[in-house]
Amino acid sequence: MVKEGRQGDDALVREIQDYVKTRLTAHEYPREVAFVDSLPMTATGKIIRRALREQNAGATAKA
Repeated sequence: MVKEGRQGDDALVREIQDYVKTRLTAHEYPREVAFVDSLPMTATGKIIRRALREQNAGATAKA
């Protein structure tokens, strides 16, 4: 999800990657960044990671 007033473009992807590169270890560096309109949530407000993995598997199978 992109903050209001920002665009989810290549410049923002590089900005995110550079930010993480300087603050975290190499294995935590995001190789891919995807922007989505909303995240699947439980009733208590937690992200349903299983649903994200399934969406990612479906997207990579189509590509």
